[in-house]
Amino acid sequence: MRRILIPIAIAAASIVVAGCSDSDSSDGAAVETVATEATTTGQAAPPPEPAAPKSAVVTMGAPSEFAMVPEVPEVAAGRVTLDVVNEGSIEHEVVLIKTSRDSGELPTDASGAALEDGAVVPHGGDDEQAEGDHHAGVHFATGTSGKMTVDLKPGNYAVVCNLPGHYEAGMHANLKVI
Repeated sequence: MRRILIPIAIAAASIVVAGCSDSDSSDGAAVETVATEATTTGQAAPPPEPAAPKSAVVTMGAPSEFAMVPEVPEVAAGRVTLDVVNEGSIEHEVVLIKTSRDSGELPTDASGAALEDGAVVPHGGDDEQAEGDHHAGVHFATGTSGKMTVDLKPGNYAVVCNLPGHYEAGMHANLKVI
């Protein structure tokens, strides 16, 4: 019964809208077309896609010591806050590197650490660029958490821990910025 009433209600609404609109008005034609399409397909327009978040949680040290897991695969461009949690039993760090490569395929130095060309320098604790701070990594002691705020342009980023041996052990992930 409900399947019959919905198309009838939509058809009635389109007749009322068409009757109320000026036939020379382009606005009325647009409303009539939308009502007719909804009547024809029997479906409402899909809801708009949600916007990408401006923050993400990055968990390190879980489910294994050298795991690095962002909660979402993409974030919106602009000022982004990463809520970082170190669930591991050793210190880790977060470095964001803008790159066209997969996070596991970055060039490395002789020690096996990822080269930090294209790294994004985080803001200081007061959300202003730390004066003279050119190191891109933020360290997190065992069992701690904290925030890391960065300005990100659209593109692909590698999220890595670049402490000795950590990148080689697989501590990296991809993050897309849209």
